[in-house]
Parts: sequence; structure tokens; C-alpha cells
Amino acid sequence: MDTSREIFEQYYLNGNRFICVTLKDGRILVGKFIGFFRGDVDNGEAYIFQWHFLDKKVSVFDYDKSIDPEQGIYINQSDIESVKFL
Repeated sequence: MDTSREIFEQYYLNGNRFICVTLKDGRILVGKFIGFFRGDVDNGEAYIFQWHFLDKKVSVFDYDKSIDPEQGIYINQSDIESVKFL
């Protein structure tokens, strides 16, 4: 079941965007989504197939793609077990 649209809508409607993401491999990440890649829903892909996630330890204001494009991690929607809004 694709829950990416629900996560997307709830995330961008929520004023406090800090989240706790539990991955299917058991890892727990706390931080913010700072970007995403949309899937081709008409071809059976998830609404959002990949999220760009920034750990809470790194300030969003310190994030600058021109300086360090590797900052943050990419998370496939299929790897997400759950998302809790903090």
C-alpha cells in the first residue's frame, strides 16, 4: 500500500516538520524531509518514490547544495515502515 501521498500531505500541512522515520530495517531517524522525487502514479509507482531527509543534528539553514550535495540521505518510500510527526 502506498502511503506516500498521505505522508506528503500531512507533512506539508503540519507547522512543525520534525519527524521520526522508522525504516523497515529497524533504523530510526529523526529530522526533516527537505525534498522528494515524485513517482509516475499512472505507471504504478508510488506518489513519492524517494525522500531527501536531513538529520535533526544538521540545521536546515546550514544546508547548501552548492557546498555539500551529499548532506542528508535519500530514503526510498518502499523502505519506510512508519512516520511519526513530532
